[in-house]
Amino acid sequence: MIRRPAGGGAAEPLPLGDRLSAVLIARFATLPEPAQAALLLAAVADGPDLRAAASRGAGPDARALAPAEQLGLVRVDRTGLRFAHPLVRSAIYYSTPFAQRAAAHRQLAGTLHDQPDRRAWAPGRRRAGS
Repeated sequence: MIRRPAGGGAAEPLPLGDRLSAVLIARFATLPEPAQAALLLAAVADGPDLRAAASRGAGPDARALAPAEQLGLVRVDRTGLRFAHPLVRSAIYYSTPFAQRAAAHRQLAGTLHDQPDRRAWAPGRRRAGS
């Protein structure tokens, strides 16, 4: 349930139904702010490897993600973070106000020095209003 852009960039989360969205957003809302920020960054990053952001002090660490794991929203292991289901990512992404999503895109773009294609794409998405 992920829509891939024609240019081969990162996947854009798909909108989801009201009922499922409400359940997932309610779980997300119970999390402490550091966990919410970490999950938003993960939703923006669209990939399990958040080491680039974490290594610059901009990304999540295991302590911030522990409450989200306990609620079953994500799984974190030595390979990285994975959402329990693609719709979890969509719910988090679309329930977050635009200004916060844009800030997360900027934060991620600032860490992708070794990935110029993704670095250029992250701010572009923010300008497009997603």
